[in-house]
Amino acid sequence: MVASSNPESANLVDTSCSVVADWRDVVQSKSITGIIVATPPASHAAIAHAAMDAGKAVLIEKPLTLSTDEAEMLLRIADQNDSFVMVDHIHLYNSAFQELCRRIEIDGAAVHSISSAAGAHGPFRSDVSVLWDWGPHDLSMCLALLDKIPVEAHAERLERRRTEGGDGETVQIDLLFPNDVVATITLSNLLTEKQRSFGVDTEEHRYLYDDTADDKLTVENNETSQQESLAVDPTLPLARVVETFADGILTNAKDRSGLTLGAEIVRILTHCQEQLDAAEGARSC
Repeated sequence: MVASSNPESANLVDTSCSVVADWRDVVQSKSITGIIVATPPASHAAIAHAAMDAGKAVLIEKPLTLSTDEAEMLLRIADQNDSFVMVDHIHLYNSAFQELCRRIEIDGAAVHSISSAAGAHGPFRSDVSVLWDWGPHDLSMCLALLDKIPVEAHAERLERRRTEGGDGETVQIDLLFPNDVVATITLSNLLTEKQRSFGVDTEEHRYLYDDTADDKLTVENNETSQQESLAVDPTLPLARVVETFADGILTNAKDRSGLTLGAEIVRILTHCQEQLDAAEGARSC
């Protein structure tokens, strides 16, 4: 069953799948055990709340919510209902990123720094900014790789300009993690080509996950400059997410680590948004 107000949605699903206009009909259906929330972010909290209260497992698109209050509320509701909840931080399910994490763990080398860059020409969304649209991906990878929360976060708007498609901007986030690990994230919807790179430096190696390249994961020896492409499973990340969600439902999983991560990312994004708004307000004075 799919809930959609778009009349074209019926053409995208099998004839055996019913399409309804109201998402509440899906949530209350007794034949459904799992709900995938793929709606505008402002509606995530209400739908996920209702789904958990109805005893459903829930998979929520990023960002989890657009406010820390809503994120905290979902954490409480999930605990109260002992719910299985996942957040679709899609790159965590990319085999190239998973192999990067595995290699660093095997090497046993401490991460010194992370440099991440992502964006494209657009999309120019009216409901979320570049920070909230692209930022959850990079933050999820940083937090998952390091398994730590940043002790400092700073955001700066590097550029803003109007284009034919809409208002675009470039934002930089600087994170400081324990043990002086620094992560620099650059996000933009003003690029001419899509970019998705995530570089990790250790003492001996530089690992690069590039989701736009044919070789999605490479490692370079810092001493010899020799570069090697690492083989990864070509299974699409979205297929991995849905499979993990389905397996969790079948095994009656209660994992909420993805929800906890999603809530932490909302906290960081909110802090960064406050900094951007304050800087904008100071410039307008």
